[in-house]
Amino acid sequence: MNVALYGRNTLANKPEYVLAIYEKLKQYHSQLFICESFYRFLKDTFQLALDVPILCTTDDFTKNKIDILLSLGGDGTLLETLTLIKHLPIPVFGINTGKLGFLTYDFKENVADAVQLIIDKQYTIDKRHLIELLYPTEQVQDIHYALNEIVIHKRGVSSMLYIDVMIDDTYLTTIFSDGVIISTATGSTAYSLSCGGPIVEPNLNAFIITPIASHSLNARPIVISNHHILSFKIYGRNPQYTLSMDARTYSLNLDFTKETIRIGRASNLFHLVVPHPYHFFDSLRNKLYWGTDKRF
Repeated sequence: MNVALYGRNTLANKPEYVLAIYEKLKQYHSQLFICESFYRFLKDTFQLALDVPILCTTDDFTKNKIDILLSLGGDGTLLETLTLIKHLPIPVFGINTGKLGFLTYDFKENVADAVQLIIDKQYTIDKRHLIELLYPTEQVQDIHYALNEIVIHKRGVSSMLYIDVMIDDTYLTTIFSDGVIISTATGSTAYSLSCGGPIVEPNLNAFIITPIASHSLNARPIVISNHHILSFKIYGRNPQYTLSMDARTYSLNLDFTKETIRIGRASNLFHLVVPHPYHFFDSLRNKLYWGTDKRF
């Protein structure tokens, strides 16, 4: 088995975690590969220089026949792995060394246990839908899709935005707000949730449109099928805005008298590893404290 490892350059990703993963894989005659940026961080910060192959590009994942990618960190780190594997159907297993996370799992006490689950194939793979920027794509570097959400947000302290929302060329509403979140079902527990959006079971074929700091009391989040194509036209007193896909932010230049931002479902899927016996509903109870009565 060939296993890749990615992590952010943060002190929370301790060298002992990496060593535990390396030793456990070695025990089962499996090969560890480390993504270049993380390898340099481990070497420069902790003087940890393992004799393992380095992955520099997406093509390296294919050439080395990577079976699974371990993401060491929180949900944000796992989202970054999408830019590494891109369209490749490589399963990603998130090992949480951060705080609250719905896509990653806590093995900080014994990281080797996570590797053992992989060796024993004690996991399922959830194929999660992605959301894609359909237009404009030429102004966006690298990939045009996201796992959690695409967000249109006002820039800095500029005035609120007026955003016309169209679903398959049918006018839905105009949102007066700081912006709008277009979330996947997976992303329903991320930014959308913090802005009052609903929690959606992650395997549903759905988009959630959630206003950000709406200036209209009747503006409410809406859940729609992800088979639709969504269009957004921005105007207002000072319509300065940015567009982000997960944590990647861009400044677009569009003439909204002739053009609109268009968003739809991506053709490829993200393969998320869910270790046994974990379940999404367990995460809701444990991380949102559902059913917990603090009076006792």
